[in-house]
Amino acid sequence: MKMPKFKFKIPSLTVRGRLRLVIGMLMLMLVAGGGVVSVWAFGRYQFMLARAVRAAERSTCSQCASYGVLEVVRHAGSETAPWLRVRCRKCGHEWRIE
Repeated sequence: MKMPKFKFKIPSLTVRGRLRLVIGMLMLMLVAGGGVVSVWAFGRYQFMLARAVRAAERSTCSQCASYGVLEVVRHAGSETAPWLRVRCRKCGHEWRIE
């Protein structure tokens, strides 16, 4: 029994074929780049949301128990670890929110 011979002919790409290939590769790179940006943006959103929740938890005055009635006296710190010096508008108690 003789094995059949298969001839594989690789067609040469025409100009139109090359253009389709280049456009396909470009679209694939754009989709991958968009995915990377989306993952980064979601991580940044989660970080900022967690920071806002921490600040909201610390915005109750320990003296008169009023929530959110405060004014900012001073702010400082680095971008990654900012803090605020706040004062209660009702009783004048000051504390630091990190």
